[in-house]
Amino acid sequence: MTKKKYILIPIFLYFVLTGATVGETGEIPSLHPERIILNLTQNPAHEQAITWMTEAKLEKPAVEVARSRNGVDLESYSWNIPAESEPAGISDSETAWFYSTVIRSLDPETTYNYRVGSENNWSEWSSFTTAGDSFEPFTLVYMGDPQVGLQTYVPRLFRQALRSAPDARIWLFCGDQVNVGDSDKEFGEFFAAGSWMFRSINILPVAGNHEYPRAGLLLARALTPLWRLHYTLPENGPAGLEETCYFVDYQEVKFIVLNGSEKLEAQRDWLETVLRSNTAIWTIVAIHQPIYSTGNKRDNPELQELFLPLFDRYGVDLVLQGHDHTYGRTYPLKEGKIVSGEARGTVYVVSSSGEKFYTQNPLYLELMAKTVLDTQLFQVISFEKNVIHFKAVTATGGVIDEFTVRK
Repeated sequence: MTKKKYILIPIFLYFVLTGATVGETGEIPSLHPERIILNLTQNPAHEQAITWMTEAKLEKPAVEVARSRNGVDLESYSWNIPAESEPAGISDSETAWFYSTVIRSLDPETTYNYRVGSENNWSEWSSFTTAGDSFEPFTLVYMGDPQVGLQTYVPRLFRQALRSAPDARIWLFCGDQVNVGDSDKEFGEFFAAGSWMFRSINILPVAGNHEYPRAGLLLARALTPLWRLHYTLPENGPAGLEETCYFVDYQEVKFIVLNGSEKLEAQRDWLETVLRSNTAIWTIVAIHQPIYSTGNKRDNPELQELFLPLFDRYGVDLVLQGHDHTYGRTYPLKEGKIVSGEARGTVYVVSSSGEKFYTQNPLYLELMAKTVLDTQLFQVISFEKNVIHFKAVTATGGVIDEFTVRK
């Protein structure tokens, strides 16, 4: 009995001092940082966005950052950046706390170590490397819909992606990171699959239709609030689409992320403005719903009508997509036709990284240079000044498609 009393008193004081509540499991909410993730800003040579969560509220949440160095004295060389905090209900009886900050005035092409949390509740030290101020070759990993298999087959694909492209600066996810957009549990599974990799590699996410769960009696779709809680992304898109429609300039490559689920006409006008002033060497567009559908009985004529003329007019190099749970890569296209000779066109790719698959759509089969069914894939894209190297890779490391784009 005496021993139980000594256990209960500290627990009681914990709840009084922190205001924490016991969740559905009966466990004490933790102050330990979880779901730490790196996101790019509009200025990735000089800034870094970081987001994380805890089960209970941290007092004075912050990021500590230091130039990478040998030794175990990073605390002596680090500086402290306060973080914004926001509570959110993640179930009928549980509240979690989400934190975000953007570290500014960083030096380009420099590796920094960082940790997040607060006094006595810090994460481990992780690292990030800023982009260069001018063009330097780099590698990106692109994946379509993880969505299904987050606790079974998706983690092995992530690990193989790291083995195949250990120096990749960015992992781009083309939507449907989860199956149920308002499920905090599934977001937790996605972050667990990414593990420490999300803490060291910048994640560039696209909002998919599954991030738009049905809400309310009228079953209207709305972006899950968990999206902006988990990611800190550029707010340079059309009004109302902040952090779901945006662009990033990374070492003379312009990444333009579109939101295929709402306000398409506003995005069309915004996209033309962005492309008209674009001076990057390479231009990459990412959108969840495919321009040329590869999944059976699917088609997106509205996307074609709105965006294809702009892709053609301004010479977009690659359009990366998900949604259709197949692999399909077109020949270079312009005005819906395969270009010939030395003419330049846009290559459209659809891919899927989870364990959910569809059958082949015959509608655009004549435009496809390569199609693959029932296969988990990630894509390794390497950017050089005059050429893009593209590989589609299986969960066991095999290359099933490969091509180049030249200028």
